[in-house]
Amino acid sequence: MSDFMTTDSGIFTDRNSLCLAYFSAIRETFYFFCKDDDLADELSQEFVVRKLLATPVLVEKYSSFCVKHTAKGKPRPKFRSYLVSSIRNFWRSHHRHPIRKEHQASDNSPILDVPDREHTQENLDPDAFYAYAILNRALHNVRNYCRQNGKEAHWTIFDELVLAPLDISRTPETRESLRLRFFPNAKSNQKLDNILVSMKRMVYRNLKALFTRDHFTESSGGYRSATTCIDEWIYDLKQCDSSIHGAMVAATRVTPSVDSELVYANSISVMQLSYPEEEVALELGFAASLRMKLPIVEWTEWRDPGELLRFLPAKSPFLPERKSRTVRPLTFEMLMSPWPTESEEVKLANVDALLRKVKELARSLSKMDSNPVDQHLFQFVYTLSITIARVSFGHQITSLSEREQQDGISYYILQPWLDEQTRAYLRNALSDFEQSSEV
Repeated sequence: MSDFMTTDSGIFTDRNSLCLAYFSAIRETFYFFCKDDDLADELSQEFVVRKLLATPVLVEKYSSFCVKHTAKGKPRPKFRSYLVSSIRNFWRSHHRHPIRKEHQASDNSPILDVPDREHTQENLDPDAFYAYAILNRALHNVRNYCRQNGKEAHWTIFDELVLAPLDISRTPETRESLRLRFFPNAKSNQKLDNILVSMKRMVYRNLKALFTRDHFTESSGGYRSATTCIDEWIYDLKQCDSSIHGAMVAATRVTPSVDSELVYANSISVMQLSYPEEEVALELGFAASLRMKLPIVEWTEWRDPGELLRFLPAKSPFLPERKSRTVRPLTFEMLMSPWPTESEEVKLANVDALLRKVKELARSLSKMDSNPVDQHLFQFVYTLSITIARVSFGHQITSLSEREQQDGISYYILQPWLDEQTRAYLRNALSDFEQSSEV
């Protein structure tokens, strides 16, 4: 079969695979421009349909551009750079020819700015521009989670110690001042350090969630890990601003000595951490909330997304490149409480096999990961997959006894880091177990 297109991310044999590989980048770039989830979804879908699916106009122009570029002895330009430039032009056209209702943008102005922003938006390398958009999206997610969960102090500490030094218009608050403000009785900065480690982990975890493994490597034909994507992102960010690059390397990497100490101290059980339980709960809560809303087939931990995509019909609205106003992405949040329009689509998918596969992958990951937070997270995903399969779809996908399943559900209901929506679902599930055992 002839190749449909070759890009810097791999060789693609059809339009659908190309869209699947780049949809995340398209959506994030539109979100950077409009700061509105609904409008970003709408524009992304329209861009994909008009530029990639209906007619391969973007592919043809890029191929022609590459020929002209290499004929001059220049290296082959990145497809993503060309893609971001096209998205920018599409966004400008949207403003010149408004055909939609006005969308009210939320409070999502950039947390970090780059010098001479208006000039930068026009001339900044598209890869750096995309990296900058990803960075702000990750920071917004962490800040919003802290605000929603009464952890304003955590965000303030991270903001003052990591982000404020990047803004020449701000005077960062000192560690001593922060300690006196939030922990006046503390004799050292240990609590500040604990919070800072948690916040760094949360930013890094959010970045991993924003990068999916649906990008091929030309050399091996395999899937790039989220860590590889982040390493490339860090490099691209350096083109944006060296001070931001340096700070975010520090902000997203816990030093080996600290990491080793934490793993060693917590190797027996995540609930027996010498690391403060409050910070463990914060990290676990943030990690779990991300997983509930992230499309299951796009999790960065899966070695091969195709393992899960094969359980979806060819034209399923749950495929990553497809967007629908009446059907949400295939997330745990959706599976726990599907809309009527989604229930019909779920029936067409092989949810039984999909959840069984997720359960197996989660069990393996919980044993492989040296990070105790991730270990506990995937133990939870293991239990949740079994529970949803049985309670919502009537499928038994485990050999565990009913008592063992109930014990697992009861344990997670009591965990302080669990969000209330999932806790309510598990309570109802436990009630269903108890009623069925009485019959």
